[in-house]
Amino acid sequence: MKTTTMTSATTLNAFTILFFLLAASVCLPGTDAINLRGMIVLKNKDNPGKAPDADLSNAIQEEIVEGTVCSFYEQDGETNLAIDTGLPGKQGEILPDDSICICELENGKSYELELPSDSRSCKDLMNEGTFQTSASKITLPKGTLIDHKKASVKIPKGQQLKVHNSKPNDLFHGRALNYALSVGSKSILVVKVVAKNNGLISAVTGSETHLSDSVFGTYGDPVNLKSQYSKCSKSKFNVVPAEYGDQGAANRILNGIVTVEVDTDVSQGPNALADAAIGKLQQMFNLGSQSPRGILTDFILFALPPDTKVGLSNPTKLMNTAFSDGGGWKSYFRGDFVTFPSFQMHEVGHLLGLGHASEGDNAYGDATGMMGPSYSLDDGPQMCFNGAHMHALGWYAINGIVEINEPTTGTNVDLVGFPKATGITLIRIVNPSFTPTSSAYKDIYVQFNWAKDYNKDTKEAPNTVTVMGGLRNTNSWSFLYAKMLSGNVYAQTDFFATGCSLEIKVNSLDATNGVTNVTVKAAGTGCP
Repeated sequence: MKTTTMTSATTLNAFTILFFLLAASVCLPGTDAINLRGMIVLKNKDNPGKAPDADLSNAIQEEIVEGTVCSFYEQDGETNLAIDTGLPGKQGEILPDDSICICELENGKSYELELPSDSRSCKDLMNEGTFQTSASKITLPKGTLIDHKKASVKIPKGQQLKVHNSKPNDLFHGRALNYALSVGSKSILVVKVVAKNNGLISAVTGSETHLSDSVFGTYGDPVNLKSQYSKCSKSKFNVVPAEYGDQGAANRILNGIVTVEVDTDVSQGPNALADAAIGKLQQMFNLGSQSPRGILTDFILFALPPDTKVGLSNPTKLMNTAFSDGGGWKSYFRGDFVTFPSFQMHEVGHLLGLGHASEGDNAYGDATGMMGPSYSLDDGPQMCFNGAHMHALGWYAINGIVEINEPTTGTNVDLVGFPKATGITLIRIVNPSFTPTSSAYKDIYVQFNWAKDYNKDTKEAPNTVTVMGGLRNTNSWSFLYAKMLSGNVYAQTDFFATGCSLEIKVNSLDATNGVTNVTVKAAGTGCP
């Protein structure tokens, strides 16, 4: 565990940062006395000197008790919407990136993190590793304020902000941080949010029956979140529709879907709508201030109104198609995008710890799998994830991987397409510079992208051998390097800073039967 103390003051142009390491079992300073649910002091919007009404909508701001801890997440607004034309390649438009930093309290509600004006930006702190999505716990200082209407938490100047990071270690073996959540049966709840404000009502057009069918195949939908995750993981990860409440209860969750009505305007944005929906769930199911996570469900997909805006910072601009709390438990969809399998797969992939699948300068450029662009299709495309991401999720059988720690004069592998039931489906070339405290490091993965069965609609490089790099950190990004047919060679000079060249050659490729033969070797003076 890593703890960082940051101080912001008007006399400083940046944070003063102190790093020190703590053993993973050591409690954070003062955590035994911290009220993690965020006890608050309210101010009445009509008369600040008067005690507020019980209804929190009458509060201008809430001051959080000093020492309250929140969980940090990056919300990465999806920027690549692909419009399928029936062609095998990639299509789409690039939308603005609305990535923001989120502080989630123990009650499950999320707020945009507003740092003092004299500090470095949240994105800069993410880039340097001080903030890590799903791995950072932030101890909030005195004077921290919540604005419910903006769905933001504002850090005051001149106060210390302590950040405690759980670092990846060798136990992850390159797998996503939420590896424990990417295997087994996990419940998902779709929350249809109906926004009511000033007599206007806005909601996604689909009925509960339609939404449940689109996500879980409850009534026969052939391609959906549940079916694709089951097939792609070979039943290692099974989506279960959330169920809660007894028969005859006033409020009950059936078939993984529930509808809530909130008195929140769509202009307030997705986080304000979702926080209001969580408040309704807490009331409906007598949760008090407890988070729905682990009680009602493992993950929530918010089906937000189609006219949901970015938020009060830009109240006329529509929010992007969908986004998630990276490594968290909540995804947010605008309108009908919640019904499209590729959007479902992509966003739940973020919840499991996956980053985007990039190629070249395009963060969404790798369309061989679901972490690249997404598609506005109801029953497709049928495809999975690339090799780096499939490995990060822990879905390859141990005997289905060849791990190469030190390429020699040649390792020859019969590589099969992963839809096959048996055989070697992945080559992983392990980065020897790994250390338990490394914030990011790449391994190299070789996979045969066989366009067959539940991967038949792969949108890029079908029936080719793909080579990619994969980050091992709290958000498993991947980088597509090469797409090869029989006879092609991929070479990487000075790979892993060894001074040697890595050569990967496809000796043969049988697309009909899903089998290739690949040789991996090191070349150069002084190489093994």
